[in-house]
Amino acid sequence: MKYIYLSHPISKGNQFANIHISAKAYIELMNMGFIVYWPGGSVLCEMIAPQHYESWMTQDKAWIERCDAVVRLAGESNGCDREVLHAKENGIPVFYGVGELQKFMEDQSKDIESVIEKLNTKVLPGEELLKSLTPSNAGQNDSRRCPGDWPNCFAQNHDRQNHGDHWLNQLQLRTSH
Repeated sequence: MKYIYLSHPISKGNQFANIHISAKAYIELMNMGFIVYWPGGSVLCEMIAPQHYESWMTQDKAWIERCDAVVRLAGESNGCDREVLHAKENGIPVFYGVGELQKFMEDQSKDIESVIEKLNTKVLPGEELLKSLTPSNAGQNDSRRCPGDWPNCFAQNHDRQNHGDHWLNQLQLRTSH
């Protein structure tokens, strides 16, 4: 399962229409098998306890960093523009509309696991390069090295969070020669 941040206009234009359009996109993405973070819920919070705009942006940026991709819906929005910029600065793929994400999935054989693999390239290097590395030429002195065959360990997504830097270090070692 992959996490999507749904970037959409909220306050510019008709707020009700913006929420309606984004809620439909939220359901569509959910039905495609994604877990979706929807900032539209902040509208309800604003009714109860208004917050400073930048506090919402801080929340949104933190969620973007935890998501695997951003889907940016159409419409003028300075906040959305900032969210897209933040995603790109952090290497997070941005799709402009649900249709673009659907096309990406179709181009990747309609298999969500294939999409997940493609989205993971922002965190770890390509599988082809990893398969070419063996324990004999891969970071003998790295104290965080996987105890087993680390390319297979990567393929099984073993401890991805703790070994992310390790894999990137191995990529740099391999490509610097």
